Amino acid sequence: MGKILLVVSDKGGVGKSTYVANTGSMLVNKGKSGNYPEDR
Repeated sequence: MGKILLVVSDKGGVGKSTYVANTGSMLVNKGKSGNYPEDR
């Protein structure tokens, strides 16, 4: 079964997009796949 990683904050400019991009890159490098949508 897959896992869901949710990154949220009610404040802007706290690094959510950077965190998601870096985490996604790390997971791909480890051979994982996924969908990394960004809701604006």
